[in-house]
Amino acid sequence: MVSAETLRQVATFVVCGVASAGCYTTTLVGLVELVGWPTWLATTAGFAVGTWVSYVLNARFTFRRAMEGRTLIRFTSVTLAGWGLNVGLVEGAGLLGLNYGFGVVASLIIAPAFNFMGHRLVTFRGAG
Repeated sequence: MVSAETLRQVATFVVCGVASAGCYTTTLVGLVELVGWPTWLATTAGFAVGTWVSYVLNARFTFRRAMEGRTLIRFTSVTLAGWGLNVGLVEGAGLLGLNYGFGVVASLIIAPAFNFMGHRLVTFRGAG
């Protein structure tokens, strides 16, 4: 049976993810459309902003932990591993001769679960 605290964490993680994605998208589009940055640079800036927002919100609300330098390093490490998993799933679908959309669907299911568990078990150890 899943505990009430775990369910609260999962629900909060989803809400924080939506907020983070909104910040990522707003930053990327704003820098491209309003400032004229190249997309690769705007995407990188958007990823940095989205990751920071995700860290702050998840530390404070999902896992209820203090924001510390070592926690930020672990958070960034888990996030980058999740990004690698995401790319691997999408590219892996292509290598298997499948449309990349299969990889996208797989990444939408697998990567968030990986990120949640990684942050729970590594970034914010003992949370929950």
